[in-house]
Amino acid sequence: MSFILGLLDRLIAAGKGVPGLRRDQKRMAILQAMLEDSAYEWRSVSTLARSVGLSDEKTRDLLIAIGARASAGGGDEIWALTSRVGASGTQRR
Repeated sequence: MSFILGLLDRLIAAGKGVPGLRRDQKRMAILQAMLEDSAYEWRSVSTLARSVGLSDEKTRDLLIAIGARASAGGGDEIWALTSRVGASGTQRR
């Protein structure tokens, strides 16, 4: 009986995290679309964070998850997809 109760507790706890996961998936889709927009190769982290309603820090986590990286140059913190700009500090053409 205690095994079943423990299993139910774990299932309930796991289910509580699902809405957050769905929100993050939607946010990642928005970030991906913004970074794939041909009008912009690089986007500022503040613009990206504002667009998905998150802090800069949480936005960075999602950006890394979708395969983006920050610019190695100085100035404002800007991000792009590695598939568009390469994985190193040297831009790929």
